[in-house]
Amino acid sequence: MGNEWLLSYNSYVPEEERLRETLTAVGNGYFASRGSFPGSKFEGSTHYPGTYIANVYNKIPTRIYGKDIYNNDLVNCPNWLPVYFSLDGSDVINPLKQKMINYRHALNIKEAFNSREMVFEHQGGKKTALKTKTAASMKRPHLAALYYSITPQNYSGEVEITAALDGTVANMGVERYRKLNNKHLAPVEERYEHEGALLITRTTASKIKIFTAAKCRITCEGKPVDFIKKKERKPGYISEKFIFDAKEGKEYVLEKAVCIYTSQDTDSRDPEKDCISFLEKDTGFDEIKEENAKEWENLWNAADIRIKGDDFAQKSLRLHAYHLLVTASRHNIHIQAGLPARGLHGEAYRGHVFWDELFTMSFYTYTFPSVCRGHLMYRYKLLDAARDYARENGYEGAMFPWQTADTGEEETQVIHYNPVSEKWDPDLSRRQRHVSIAIGYNVLRYLSVSGDEEFFHKYGAEMMIEIARFWASIARKEEDGRYHIKGVMGPDEFHEKYPDSEEPGLNDNAYTNITAGWFLERAAELVRELPKEVIESIRKKIGFDARETDKWLKTASNIYVPMKKDGLIEQFEGFMNLKEIDFGKYSKKHGDISRMDRILKAEDDTPDRYQVIKQADVLMTFYVVPLPDVLHTMQKNGYDIENPYEFLKTNYDYYLKRCSHGSTLSYIIHAHIMKDMPESRQQMFEFFRRALESDIYDTQGGTTAEAIHCGVMAGTIKMAVEVFGGITIRQGEITVNPALPDQWEGLEFQLKVHGAIFDFSISREAIRVKASMSGDEKVKIVIAGNFYPLEDGNEVEVPY
Repeated sequence: MGNEWLLSYNSYVPEEERLRETLTAVGNGYFASRGSFPGSKFEGSTHYPGTYIANVYNKIPTRIYGKDIYNNDLVNCPNWLPVYFSLDGSDVINPLKQKMINYRHALNIKEAFNSREMVFEHQGGKKTALKTKTAASMKRPHLAALYYSITPQNYSGEVEITAALDGTVANMGVERYRKLNNKHLAPVEERYEHEGALLITRTTASKIKIFTAAKCRITCEGKPVDFIKKKERKPGYISEKFIFDAKEGKEYVLEKAVCIYTSQDTDSRDPEKDCISFLEKDTGFDEIKEENAKEWENLWNAADIRIKGDDFAQKSLRLHAYHLLVTASRHNIHIQAGLPARGLHGEAYRGHVFWDELFTMSFYTYTFPSVCRGHLMYRYKLLDAARDYARENGYEGAMFPWQTADTGEEETQVIHYNPVSEKWDPDLSRRQRHVSIAIGYNVLRYLSVSGDEEFFHKYGAEMMIEIARFWASIARKEEDGRYHIKGVMGPDEFHEKYPDSEEPGLNDNAYTNITAGWFLERAAELVRELPKEVIESIRKKIGFDARETDKWLKTASNIYVPMKKDGLIEQFEGFMNLKEIDFGKYSKKHGDISRMDRILKAEDDTPDRYQVIKQADVLMTFYVVPLPDVLHTMQKNGYDIENPYEFLKTNYDYYLKRCSHGSTLSYIIHAHIMKDMPESRQQMFEFFRRALESDIYDTQGGTTAEAIHCGVMAGTIKMAVEVFGGITIRQGEITVNPALPDQWEGLEFQLKVHGAIFDFSISREAIRVKASMSGDEKVKIVIAGNFYPLEDGNEVEVPY
């Protein structure tokens, strides 16, 4: 296995440990566990073990400013990793606080397990070699395993190894949330069964029971070790201590196999019984590690992107694909769990689901469409909550919340903590109604790439109709004959309202208006093409009248876009009246100015006064809607665009200068839309690389230590395929026009389109495509402007 499959660290650096724990997490979509050392506990900014199960949330209040503020958190579930080591009756020895002779911490990306190897000196010169490995089974999603070995290198003595399950943990992973109530688990029962341990806990508000079982065995040179066992249990905690004589130079291995279930799992009628059944068996680490590796081999056959000539991009993209599969896989299709913006890797954003699926879903759409469909079904199942939310705000149709979790309700905080000013500020970000565009966009993309008409007819069309109804109702016709959308926010979260205004939101955010117009037209087209029996079924269910599409098209053709005569789109009505900001001044004073909002608020100022943006807003339009479609929408609304290239460049240049890149999504959006600006290829690749660095180097200054950023991870993969690979898919037709970076010698990847599998190999000399089809698929492929018919097993090579 080459180094491009390995993320490794060759020294122990305490201040980097939490970042490394995030990046070396293991999981399978059902749950994930941070890559923490098995003997570590929560320790300030150094260590934070955490295990998170998809869709296990708990909503509890905190008293702030005399008011109960409720937060619905992804729960830090019982820690199954603890293993502690001591010698000759001493206190527990923490290897990471001893004199380290050598150290290595790694994630095997290909086989999906993390490991540590170290030699440390303790207790007056004793030297011990220690190895750990951790894996979560992708085959059997409720299982995980830990390998823990010690080798006394220059001594013999009585060793004690304690293996525990700890349910006394709290949500302490994000420093700015620690002022909130964070105790989400209550103990239910601790007991020993079949030479193993069972811990049962329950979330305090949502009342979800969590069953965690563990069984250990200890061997030396493959043979069982004689030991004395001592047991300890207390509310929320259960352990087994193994005491044995260890000989110098011998390796002693503890294998800890673990089983995790919850009371809301649909694949278990009796999760407690399933845990006990697990304890009746003798499951070892190698068994779980090997079955896991085989499952991941199948995943990599579909998801791997191979790059020649750029080792950093190769490793980064594989790491990104790995963490996306840890976050969502075939195992959570039936859980009714969304795609958390920060994965299952920590507590950032409280594990909520945002608009990030607009970026994230492309990965699954191309490689594992069933996972994509599973997330869309999560949105569909929460459609009634979105309908209620729209009605509560005076709108029709369905208005999806900016942040949501397990219930479909709006989970955006009323106030949020500013770590710079150390104050609680109002949070108006729920005004980002454009999240509904992201959901509608993913329905469209999934249909176009997968060809899954059954899903669209049963579920997707209803979602499209309800989202279209919402946009047609929030857009109001005014005296100028145009439809205006007021009181909203765009993707730029620095601007929440007008300066000195008490009213939340802004008027006519250009991204919102243009994409809403585009979506209304696409929805009308697709709905009008539905079979009569589908239309009739939807009519009976939600009272839909096909004549509603007339209103959608009228709104789409008359949506207002604030645009200047020189082709410059105004981010929202009045943006150009705001003050310019001196980036140099703030950079000199603060260094990192990516979060200008926090800096300004700490100075009793507000970004609402300035032309400073967090991430692409106007430019986000060109990421979601292809440039030709943007032009079509603008021209249909009476905006004359004479030169498309100058139109894009004018807006790009203006807004790039005012962007602080305060989001990990910022650089990948800017890079992606530069595909239509050929002279910017070098800057495009530089921005792409910065996006690759976002999590692996934690460029946002500590945020990756809290959890990964799924959006930028998927966004880099999407860019490799769509921009550098030149892939465009529309209604089952694949167009290929590659644009390899100068540094790359070749690019290979696989896509699944309308049920057919296509393997692409792109070099400086040729484009090769091989098709695997069952016979029913209808897919066209166009390479460099020419159509090539492909049948099952056929391969075409086109000079390039």
